Amino acid sequence: MIDLNYYGWNDKLNQLKQESTYGTLTHGRVAIVHRTCYEVVAGSGVFRCELTGNMMYGKSDFELPCTGDWVIFQPFDEGMGIIVDMLPRSRTLCRRETGTVAEAFIVQSLDDNFNVRRAERFMVQMWEENITPVLVLNKADLGFDQQKVEEQIRHVTRQIPVFYTSIHESRTIFHLREFIAVGETVVFVG
Repeated sequence: MIDLNYYGWNDKLNQLKQESTYGTLTHGRVAIVHRTCYEVVAGSGVFRCELTGNMMYGKSDFELPCTGDWVIFQPFDEGMGIIVDMLPRSRTLCRRETGTVAEAFIVQSLDDNFNVRRAERFMVQMWEENITPVLVLNKADLGFDQQKVEEQIRHVTRQIPVFYTSIHESRTIFHLREFIAVGETVVFVG
């Protein structure tokens, strides 16, 4: 049995499900999207689902389920199902042509690819959706000019939390957990 509260299921979502025409069917959260096939985490396990014809052909690409969306589906066979409805999204961060996600950390590498303007663009997108961003400067174990980087991001550090992380120093990654509540969906962009 999978505890969907850990994945963000709550009373508000339950109420929205009950208001759906399909309120008696199984609900779950989209974990992975493979073009027209969806892996959905439900209370009784993970299901490989497809969309009904009405959903597939009656909706725009933006309206189709994305990773993180809550869906209602009809299970059949072992681990298979058909998605019949999608619960409304509460907050989204949109990429121009490829779906939506919720909550985000902006990740920038401290190598030659570091670009503070790119981070600023992500910040603006998140603020437009009332999402408070966090800047993660990764690969802090590399030789980089910390004073130069701090000068470039000084205006950013006044507005959002900034973390220097390295996969080689696990304690730096554990600090990110302070910003992730149980049941909250986050994504890393950058």
